[in-house]
Amino acid sequence: MKALRITVITSYVAIIAVMAAATIIEKLYGTRFAAVNIYGSVWFTIIWAIIGVSGMAYILRKRLFSNPSRFLLHAAFAMILVGALITHIFGEQGTTHIRVGEQTNVFIINNNGEICKMPFSVELEGFETVNY
Repeated sequence: MKALRITVITSYVAIIAVMAAATIIEKLYGTRFAAVNIYGSVWFTIIWAIIGVSGMAYILRKRLFSNPSRFLLHAAFAMILVGALITHIFGEQGTTHIRVGEQTNVFIINNNGEICKMPFSVELEGFETVNY
């Protein structure tokens, strides 16, 4: 049980430190750099996997399923991580240019001109820029 606790704490500290560093790196080198080299990296995914597996082990060890509210809270975190993994593996990112009142069902992958169709349409109903 002590090893599990150390694994959980170490992985949480690691992910917090990495995300703090990623915020600074993103400010210095740009969002694309941080997305590719940190958030999209294999080692970052492995840290999240360790958190997920150790979290599930914690649920089983502590028998949290006997307390429905605690179990549902931890199960929700597990489901969020599974959803994030599915999106990371199978998702596609791109951009689309749309004006107010227009609809579109296409986007451009990585701005390299490759156009992909979406199974739905999006419409921009309004746009407002607010400066502070």
